[in-house]
Amino acid sequence: MKKRIFALISAMIFAVFCLSACEVTDAVKSLFDKNESSSAVSSADADNGAFAPGENTEKSYKNEFFGMIFEQQDLWSLDTVEELKSLNGWRNDTSDEEYYSQLKNTRSFVDMRAVSSDGNSVNVTVENLSLLLGEIPGESEYAEYMQKCITSALRKNGIEVTSAERQTIEFSSGEYPCITITGEQNGLEFFQTTVLIKKGAYAANVTASSYFEDTTGQSLALFLPTDDNEADSDNTALTDITADKPE
Repeated sequence: MKKRIFALISAMIFAVFCLSACEVTDAVKSLFDKNESSSAVSSADADNGAFAPGENTEKSYKNEFFGMIFEQQDLWSLDTVEELKSLNGWRNDTSDEEYYSQLKNTRSFVDMRAVSSDGNSVNVTVENLSLLLGEIPGESEYAEYMQKCITSALRKNGIEVTSAERQTIEFSSGEYPCITITGEQNGLEFFQTTVLIKKGAYAANVTASSYFEDTTGQSLALFLPTDDNEADSDNTALTDITADKPE
């Protein structure tokens, strides 16, 4: 049973990552076109600061740009840099310096991944929105886009999505939009929460998944703010909570 759960988790993490990175369809483009007069901004207006990918070791993950830390916990194991290279499509013999340098010009990549021995998982996917979408959407547009992407990816991987909601959540040092999912796969109850942290032209999507019972909140609580992180970025919480019934 445990091996089965790990296999399902791995498939879902990879599915959401791949879909968010490649399915920028005409329908998604029209979503931003519809809202062009709202909070969407051009790449020229985005203050990206000194963007850099997170730092990974076997015992910790730290991303200064997005202001979060995940340290080694009992029952949890983090992917090494070599494992992340493979996941992101790089050769293992690529130097760390070249790898981190090239990530800055990548549309989407997995910045961190960890799995617990009881079947829970967390991962951080970073997206360069100007490269991925051709423009930088506002907070609400991006949340709507991710809601559609995540729901579609899970369904493609055999998960019957029964609820997909846009809400807000206290995470690390601030309040952010999030997508909460409930569903079922092969008779197993499934739960997923993705926190959307948008900063300038970049977004970090922090996803926690679990089976049997919803422990995503406990998993997300393992991320702590960096010492110098202040909740003064351009992130704003969604003012509405939208529950979409799967079609």
